[in-house]
Amino acid sequence: MMGRRICSWNMRRLGNKFTSVDKDYVSAAKIIDTNCDLLAIEEDMATTHGTNTGLDALMNAMGTAWGDLVTAQPAPFPATSNSEHYAFLYRKSAASVCSGWTNAKRFPDPEDIFLREPAWGCFNVNASPRPLVIAGYHAIFGEPAERRREVGFLDDDLDNNGTKDDFFNAMKASAPAGADIVLAGDFNLTTGEIKDALPNYIDLTDGNGSTLNDTSGISNNEYDHIIVMPGQTLLTNTKPAIVMDVRETHQPDAGFYQTVSDHLPIRFILE
Repeated sequence: MMGRRICSWNMRRLGNKFTSVDKDYVSAAKIIDTNCDLLAIEEDMATTHGTNTGLDALMNAMGTAWGDLVTAQPAPFPATSNSEHYAFLYRKSAASVCSGWTNAKRFPDPEDIFLREPAWGCFNVNASPRPLVIAGYHAIFGEPAERRREVGFLDDDLDNNGTKDDFFNAMKASAPAGADIVLAGDFNLTTGEIKDALPNYIDLTDGNGSTLNDTSGISNNEYDHIIVMPGQTLLTNTKPAIVMDVRETHQPDAGFYQTVSDHLPIRFILE
């Protein structure tokens, strides 16, 4: 059986104009449909009164062959103009939502240590005998030290019960036994910085910069990553995740950066 294509993409203020140029939803939908079977989206902006008009417009462009699973509330909450949902899009012929899941689950954060607490969904993927639990995460940008500190919380003992890896353990506890556990997103840290912040985890991402400058050129920043716990079954056959250069798809009167995103999607194949 052929593997399924698992993607992550920071879609640059989906639902809110970053510039005066309209979002090119048709091109964005074409990129997703051509390259992905399951996608974690970061920067799905909460719009007026907590609505999700950007995701609605994207799903309209995707068509009925695609479904979605979304957080019930954005973060930070109560919502501001910078609050974000996490959304997961799936090709219905390739994956389905696990039984009982109506929304993506957000990691509880009573101490407010994350600006945007990661959230995850559970999916049955046709290529795999095991459910896939995939989380989306958009780290704070801020100063470099703030980024490293927030990302470093992901493997910590946050509830002070003597057991580390609270975030990944929460994902595991919410899913059927033996599920594959994956964290995807925009960490705002380079590959080397991720290794320093999460030394016991495996970064599947390999490739050139995943962010773009304002002329749609690829930068040196590899900020988007796929992170997994060591020892998982999926590592047996999984090849490195790649950055996909999809810049050729854009409106004729504006660049990719202006109309689609300032990030490129990343992808790994689940077998």
